[in-house]
Amino acid sequence: MLAFTAWQCGEGALANVAIERALGADPAYSMALLLAQAVHAGLPPSSARLPMTPEEVASSYAQDDPPAAGQEEAAERPGEGQVA
Repeated sequence: MLAFTAWQCGEGALANVAIERALGADPAYSMALLLAQAVHAGLPPSSARLPMTPEEVASSYAQDDPPAAGQEEAAERPGEGQVA
């Protein structure tokens, strides 16, 4: 987590030290391996940012909830209730 946070803050040297220590403790640690590849490839930290706001993430989870009473029928009839 330190390596990821350091990379996101533009602290490449600290990120590299944290990656080395993580891999020293566990050479198969997948997050450290992936982050090492990203840092060594010169990927910008923005490449690992989610393109969604916290509100959009919450909304996407709400869509997975079962429909409320009365919404089931409308969901089964596409186009009904839509304005052209």
